[in-house]
Amino acid sequence: MNTFIKFTAYIFILLGFCGCNSGIFIDDFEPSVSELTLDGNGDEAVIRFSGSDWNILDIPVFEQNNIKVYDAAGNLINGQLYLDRLGKIVYNGTMVSFTIEGINSKEVKVAVDENVQVYPFQFLLIASNEYESREIHITISPSDRYVFDRITYSLNAYSYDEPVIEKANMRFDNSLASTEAIYHFFPYKNEYHNVMFKSDDPEAFRLLANSDLLIDIPTIEKGEMGMNGKKAQYVSQLQKLPLPFSDEEKKDVVVKPHTVSHIIGKVQYEWFETKYTLYATHPKTGKKRTITGMMQSSIPKNYNIKREDTKD
Repeated sequence: MNTFIKFTAYIFILLGFCGCNSGIFIDDFEPSVSELTLDGNGDEAVIRFSGSDWNILDIPVFEQNNIKVYDAAGNLINGQLYLDRLGKIVYNGTMVSFTIEGINSKEVKVAVDENVQVYPFQFLLIASNEYESREIHITISPSDRYVFDRITYSLNAYSYDEPVIEKANMRFDNSLASTEAIYHFFPYKNEYHNVMFKSDDPEAFRLLANSDLLIDIPTIEKGEMGMNGKKAQYVSQLQKLPLPFSDEEKKDVVVKPHTVSHIIGKVQYEWFETKYTLYATHPKTGKKRTITGMMQSSIPKNYNIKREDTKD
């Protein structure tokens, strides 16, 4: 009987402890900060928790394809987008990269590689256990722009064409005149050397510090592509560069008296497209980056004019 009473009393005492405060055995893990702003030029910070009663670390960012998770031994965990306390989460986007590393049960380090976007990058870091969670809002400010080093082109493998475009199509009526008339055809008037850069990543055009920088571009001379001192800006917009020859050249078309002439003028262009690789260096971190894409060039090279006469 005494044994039963003692056992029953023990059960009631244990239930009483549990009923009075269900969280009495839970070690609170309030983080040292709820918001954190880091410099995009390689900044880092350590977040300290008041307790160790958390086991999941998660960053629910949109670009999940850019996330890799490693365990404490450095092994890649396939198919997992959260961290089991220790180990690290590596976010490696095209323009933003950083690492979240669980140092121990109470400390997490956030290390920024860079943010070469022109605007801040924000994400949410969540530490949680089975019952509750804590949020830390993290902002990475834009980093400094990269400095241009050099650019190379595929000079031996490129696409080439000589398209012909109609520039003038008119009916010249000289049927009432007894003297001849002259139509002046200016084939290169309002023509330019058109240059266009395209990148595999549109954000790449914001990478460089100097958007007005002139870089070397290839041209074709005597049927061969080479670097001949021509320059253009590395921008995503179409550039209309001056022609390397006068645009005042003209062709006079004589229309006889009492004649109606149908005049068609066409211009032939030299068009090519080639691959490029641009190399740049970050002025503070020394990190190297390469940008790849295509460069297009189009310039007028010849013209012809055709006249068909009809008597009045």
